[in-house]
Amino acid sequence: MKTAFLKYFIGLLALALLAFGCSNDATGKHSGDDASNGDNDGKDGDKDGDNDGKDGDKDGDKDGKGDKDFPDWRDDLPYDIDGSDRDGDGWIDIFDCNDLDPDIHPGAKEIPGDGIDSNCDGYDDPRDGIEIIDPSEEVCAANDFTVTPVPVTMMILQDMSGSMRPGYGNDPNNPGRWNIVRPALLSLLDDYADYSTGNIEFGFDLFPRNRSGCTLESSPLMDTIPGDSQSAEIIDLLEIEYGAGFTPAGSTPLRYAMELYLDASYAPNFLSSDRQSYLLIISDGADNCRPNGTQGTGATPAELGAISAELFEADVKTFVIGFGGDIDPDQLNAIAEAGGTPFTEFLYADDQANLEEAFSEIAASIVQCDFEVPKQDGDDVDGDNVNFYLNGEVVPFDKDCARGLGWTWTRDDLTEVRMCEAICDQLQKGNAELTATWGCPTVVVDLQ
Repeated sequence: MKTAFLKYFIGLLALALLAFGCSNDATGKHSGDDASNGDNDGKDGDKDGDNDGKDGDKDGDKDGKGDKDFPDWRDDLPYDIDGSDRDGDGWIDIFDCNDLDPDIHPGAKEIPGDGIDSNCDGYDDPRDGIEIIDPSEEVCAANDFTVTPVPVTMMILQDMSGSMRPGYGNDPNNPGRWNIVRPALLSLLDDYADYSTGNIEFGFDLFPRNRSGCTLESSPLMDTIPGDSQSAEIIDLLEIEYGAGFTPAGSTPLRYAMELYLDASYAPNFLSSDRQSYLLIISDGADNCRPNGTQGTGATPAELGAISAELFEADVKTFVIGFGGDIDPDQLNAIAEAGGTPFTEFLYADDQANLEEAFSEIAASIVQCDFEVPKQDGDDVDGDNVNFYLNGEVVPFDKDCARGLGWTWTRDDLTEVRMCEAICDQLQKGNAELTATWGCPTVVVDLQ
């Protein structure tokens, strides 16, 4: 009897549970074995309701990952992510959730309830600045840390031949090209007097030396110094020894001045640096020195281009600024083309304003996209728990910069990172802040 009653009771309980499991939920959808998630896909456990048959995708972006930090609005874009800024709002498409509308981008003003995610945070924000925390997210301790640009070295190689002097060309009204170049150089050096501004280590050299014919020396006027911009020291040199009363003289031994930088003993600090090195040539005339050290027919464009190519092979990239009307464009273009910089033609300047503009373009182009990563609390950084942000927007990890859209490690000891092409372009345009945190899992996003 007891056995029969027990079986009867168990049967009733099973029927009750079955009826409960097949009942309708508040939405009118079944919540039974067709995935108690209510998505009617015939699969269990897809509790996020995105119909992908996977659990844990609580950000609702249908990519099967819980990466709430990086909403996957990229799935349905009518264009490929390639680092462009199609709408000209200052945000490239890796961050901009609608790169066809300049009113939609990170940081844009959100209009609550209009059905548009204007600030690309994944919501049509009705929250008036109140942050909603998803309790399903992994809780981690994100600690800010500072990254600094990896230093670069720049040797300024200044033409100081006689054509730079006041009154050149029998023109008493000619103020002298050196008196136009010098203020522009002072402005450049002053802009980078604070070493932390751009981490440029400057050196300074002249050709010819000692205001004499094709004369050169066995060392530069000022070699670079690791960890020191030397801006103040070079400014003093230009204001005192080579100030307004200085009169340039001599020929234009451009070829042999460049060849000196193929000898590692000539400028040992500059040429042995483990950082990227740049030679900035400022010249107002054509090379006109013979091998025997006398003035005459100088190097051909091909010969100057070959020297520039050799310098590039030695990890020295060369910029060229041509100043005044006595330059040889073919010579300077040959140097620039082989110099390995973005400027494959020389930059022409005919006054101080144009010179300052040329200097600004060059300085912006060498803003380093490699950054030093410090140890955290005396320990090595955990490479799987680091994130970088451009103006507050997370930059995804892009191994070896395969897509050119994120960041990657450049040293096995995790002490340096590189911002890939699209991010580097943003940094070089200015008005971009790079910040970093450690302690939370690295955001790795498939941008396909």
